[in-house]
Amino acid sequence: MNLNETLDFFKKRLEKSTKKSEIKIDTKFVTVLTNLKERALTKKDYELIDIQLNNLNFDDHSKKNLRKQLRTFLKYLKEKFALVSEGYYTELGMALGITFGAALGSVWEIGMTISFGMLFGLIVGKYMDSEAEKLNKVLKAKMK
Repeated sequence: MNLNETLDFFKKRLEKSTKKSEIKIDTKFVTVLTNLKERALTKKDYELIDIQLNNLNFDDHSKKNLRKQLRTFLKYLKEKFALVSEGYYTELGMALGITFGAALGSVWEIGMTISFGMLFGLIVGKYMDSEAEKLNKVLKAKMK
């Protein structure tokens, strides 16, 4: 399936979906694919995206499979085009900050170091997210 066919597929699924979890996944796919469609990418870039979409398995319509396919697709977009989802660097920064804070907690007060680590990660992550936004490298679909 190419980009337009995949977008149509998920729009139709979205219209038929009744479960909240299905609606959530379908909405994320529609948002990401619409965002890609609106970007000023080269014809070769769109061909690469179409190849990747063809490699994904949409035959199994289970929530677990579609979530996996979405993660795989977002990972591909990050690696190939440096496109990240909203809040990507903030989440990454906070996770690293908590880890760093916990490691320092063995030396100082753990609650305080985790808090400072998380705050530092949040600040750095927000900054990196704003830089990615300026460079138009953010896909408007937050993954959770």
